[in-house]
Amino acid sequence: MEFLDKIVLHQSAHHMELIKYLLILTHFLFIGYTGLLLGSVLISYFFKKRYDKTKDEKYYLNIKKFIDLATFNKGASFTFAIIPILSAMFGYSQLLHLSNINFAFYFIWSALFLFIALIFIYSFKYSIHLRDIFSLTEKSNVQLDNLKSEIEHYKSSTNLLYDKSGLYGLLILLVSVYFYSIASQLAVNLNNWNPNRSFITELFSINSLTYFLLFINISFIITSIIVLYKYFRNNSTEKFETEEVKDYLKNFSLKLLLSFSAILPLIIILNVFSKPVLSFSFDYFGGTVLFILLILFVISFTYLMIKENHLKFITTILLLFSISLFVFVNNEQSSFDTSTKSHFAFLSNEYDVYEKNLKESAGLIKVAINGADIYNGKCIACHQFDKKVVGPPYNTVIPKYEGKKDQLVKFILNPVKKNPDYPSMPNQGLKPNEAEAVADFLLSNYKKN
Repeated sequence: MEFLDKIVLHQSAHHMELIKYLLILTHFLFIGYTGLLLGSVLISYFFKKRYDKTKDEKYYLNIKKFIDLATFNKGASFTFAIIPILSAMFGYSQLLHLSNINFAFYFIWSALFLFIALIFIYSFKYSIHLRDIFSLTEKSNVQLDNLKSEIEHYKSSTNLLYDKSGLYGLLILLVSVYFYSIASQLAVNLNNWNPNRSFITELFSINSLTYFLLFINISFIITSIIVLYKYFRNNSTEKFETEEVKDYLKNFSLKLLLSFSAILPLIIILNVFSKPVLSFSFDYFGGTVLFILLILFVISFTYLMIKENHLKFITTILLLFSISLFVFVNNEQSSFDTSTKSHFAFLSNEYDVYEKNLKESAGLIKVAINGADIYNGKCIACHQFDKKVVGPPYNTVIPKYEGKKDQLVKFILNPVKKNPDYPSMPNQGLKPNEAEAVADFLLSNYKKN
């Protein structure tokens, strides 16, 4: 977008490397938090549908446990979701300046949809807790006849929010994540660097689709790990309503973790095959192998916890998956670096030219000026050393300026008619240092001859 091109600052190769590292941190934070948000909303909505169908209380209690997982603070949602998207957009605008990639369009829409999704998701969260409050009000013996109509009104509104906001928030969040997937994958394929590529083409890009599936898979893994760590680590202080609810949540989360961890290596391989050959490097393949190995360790520890019915490895799994997520993000950045290497070289060269011009205009460096070249380009058509052409020969003029170089420079910069036998010399538009170089050349050449 044009407004981004206007605010882009020229970056040196060193600064571009720094921006790449900041992008790794940005993606890590976004995938970590938004993955948790997406996973918790997906599972909460799943339990909502189960509760609406069966009216089993354990499903309703798990709706609250999962929706509260990522929505613990609105400020955190903004900090770890909205800000990383905007930071990524400005980072890519620096690294992909003049590339014709319309990545900003997808980042902006991703941020906008995410903001709207958060409104619906928090509405869903509050509607669940308000339902509990209204339920307690109905069970209490307090006489509230004077507030009965008002309570019924708010109860009806709350039930409407409960029925609709969760679904709307989930669907809009999925759209946001998909736009993020498109934006983050655009630069990997050089075929995308075509301003005439349609929106539909990008929307159904294989690379974006596989990355989106990968994001959803990671979301379920992150969510199940955080649930197990929050509620079942050794020093957890969380309470359960009944043992049945506790056992159900534990078994559900373990099976979820094992299932999606087992699927993840297959989607990673699919993601590799969806990328263009130009994005491959030894670092990329090495990172892919390391990521799969780490996931295999997660699978092994999860299987042991299920087999032994003990969650002693949950902290280890949390650490392993955090490392594997960082490896994945770094690996995607490696693919991006490889694909855009020639463009980075171009931008680095542009910066060198920009820096040189800036220093010249500020007078910080002096450029070597060849007086002979200026003479041969501007003066020789009208002047010769010992022959009259349009102007007088130099051997009759230069002697007047011996020891008076400043006057000669002044005349070259602002020529005035001195000899009626010759036409006025036009101003050549030279800079002071160029006029001085020409004067030095004429005086030295005159002495030699």
